[in-house]
Amino acid sequence: MKRTTILALVSISVILAAVACTPRDVAESSCLGGERPIVEAPATNGTWPAPELPLPNGTAIDARGSVFDASTPNSGGWSTGIKIHYQPGKRVDVCVVGGHVYSTVDPVNTPWSTWHESAGVRADTADLHLIGTHFTNVGDMIQIGGRATNWRLTGIRADGAGVLPGASIHDDCVENDAMVSGIIEDSLLDGCHVFMSSFSGPTMDGTGNTVTVRNTLVRIQAMYNSYNPAKYGYNQHGGFFKWSNLPQYGVAPRLVVESGTFRADQPSYYGGNVSGWLALPPNTECGDVTLIGTEVWAARDVASWVSQCRSVTFGTVADWDAQVAQWGVDHPIMTRP
Repeated sequence: MKRTTILALVSISVILAAVACTPRDVAESSCLGGERPIVEAPATNGTWPAPELPLPNGTAIDARGSVFDASTPNSGGWSTGIKIHYQPGKRVDVCVVGGHVYSTVDPVNTPWSTWHESAGVRADTADLHLIGTHFTNVGDMIQIGGRATNWRLTGIRADGAGVLPGASIHDDCVENDAMVSGIIEDSLLDGCHVFMSSFSGPTMDGTGNTVTVRNTLVRIQAMYNSYNPAKYGYNQHGGFFKWSNLPQYGVAPRLVVESGTFRADQPSYYGGNVSGWLALPPNTECGDVTLIGTEVWAARDVASWVSQCRSVTFGTVADWDAQVAQWGVDHPIMTRP
């Protein structure tokens, strides 16, 4: 009887494991499976949607299988894939599922100044939720505007799309210089020049706001035409958290890192915070993290993580490869049925 019971429990465990859902799956179902009005994104487009496109509060955008080319600058010189413009009384609580935002701009020889005016997504409306969106070869992956309070990124994929050696996000994967609250979870960001920025000017005040990073894989990628090569040289990258701790750069939100893996294969010389270039900002609430590449980091950068995190594991490139492979199995590319 005991043997039969054990076998039955094992069988149940296998079944449960087979049907387990990722946070991306749950978010996709919540966005598209409820009573929200649904707008289907075009299969192929440049910057989308147009500012005048009606998007009532609570709209779900189904972009699964759609591609957005962020290669061509507009009249103001900005190149953007998806832009959720602000509209008074509208476009609040919009969720976007899927979509691949990319550019065909030369990822190696294009100067950093060009990438500084490029973005995969520009968010300027409250409670925006991006789910499973895919990014390759843009400037900032997502820019958070001052009205984009309580943003959320779930199951985001940034990689080389099988063509480039990394996502080639040439500036910040997440630019939160408006210092508003948000959450990044269940995501793979494999190739950021800087992971996340909350670094602006004295008028930006994130007091009372919180940014949470949860169950996310982050790799910092060196770019040939990196920031200010005349000063720092080529093939450089910034830090994980370009975080203000000085009044002249604004008051950054409270930072919470609940879990995740953070990889950088070379030192950094800019784009960090007062604790160091690859450091965890001071006063961060930090849980269980894995760090990869620390053999070449500055000692103070490593110390900032060890002193603030509940548990720190020092991993290898093989560990990273295994985690990325498993993430890919659990998060297949989204397509529209």
